[in-house]
Amino acid sequence: RVMKGRKPRIRWARNAAVCLAAALFAITITSAKHDNNDARPYLVTLGVVGIGSALAAAYAAETGRRRLAGFGLLGAALSPTFFAWPLTLVSIAAGTILLTLRPVRGRQ
Repeated sequence: RVMKGRKPRIRWARNAAVCLAAALFAITITSAKHDNNDARPYLVTLGVVGIGSALAAAYAAETGRRRLAGFGLLGAALSPTFFAWPLTLVSIAAGTILLTLRPVRGRQ
């Protein structure tokens, strides 16, 4: 049910962004141990940016800001995923869907 003055939540995007943030956190922590000493600061920084972007996308989806959630999921694709490259494809696809599709009137 849509209430006046309040944007509806986008639950699938929120759930996807939280799961993505958890997976990126696990990948960043485990890969930081095995990375080259020269590359470690850059990869950890990109990991933190990706995790923060995914969490920001989850918050934006919870508050009904569809486009901001889409940009957040696209920003989460910056995180290095190494062997888990399908996570990057999922975040790019979900972000693109949120940015391009128009909500249905009466239902969002």
